[in-house]
Amino acid sequence: MDNQTIAQRLLDYADQLEGRDSNVYRIRAYRRAAQTVLELDRPVAELIAEQGRGGLEALPGIGSHLSYTIEGLVKTGEFRTVNMDDGHIDPEQILTTLPGVGPGLARQIHEELGITRLEELEQAAHDGRLAKLGVGPKRLRGLIDALAGRLARNRFAAPVVGEPDVATLLAVDQEYRDLAERKTLPTVSPRRFNPQNEPWLPVFQVSRDGWYFRAAFSNTA
Repeated sequence: MDNQTIAQRLLDYADQLEGRDSNVYRIRAYRRAAQTVLELDRPVAELIAEQGRGGLEALPGIGSHLSYTIEGLVKTGEFRTVNMDDGHIDPEQILTTLPGVGPGLARQIHEELGITRLEELEQAAHDGRLAKLGVGPKRLRGLIDALAGRLARNRFAAPVVGEPDVATLLAVDQEYRDLAERKTLPTVSPRRFNPQNEPWLPVFQVSRDGWYFRAAFSNTA
């Protein structure tokens, strides 16, 4: 299982926890672990093979509980948590975390459209598939708004204390645009509005004036 898939599974589980109104710090922990995995410069499977779970726990934001989950994904493909009662990711349960989506509609969306993630549901809301399924205009508008609010959040970043100055922001922005135009930056597959899961979005990471920046173009409807 590659790093991007591992990170996706961690984010999916964080979505499910958020829908249950679980502890916010637990939700952030899974999203922070997903970021760590995405930014790793080597396959997680390789790290585990060489160093075991201790190698995972040496990474930022990954403790013993999360190392157990990630090791399970690598070795068995199964999502397991230390508390085995809540490790299963149920796509229909994730869908019902949205207003206006009850168990019946969630089952219909999952079975007829094959949708398992919120990003896929957002795509279906915009391309007409939900409307064809019988979702009316008012409910559809509410779903689009709810999905935009849920998915537009930065799932990774911790709250910013203070602000960098505008000149630094503009310098980072310009450098990112220049490097992206020259196609010298690594690319990732955006989660939203990217049904083919193509790695087209350039990402720029840099430290400057005591700040750490991660820049990427907006990916919206």
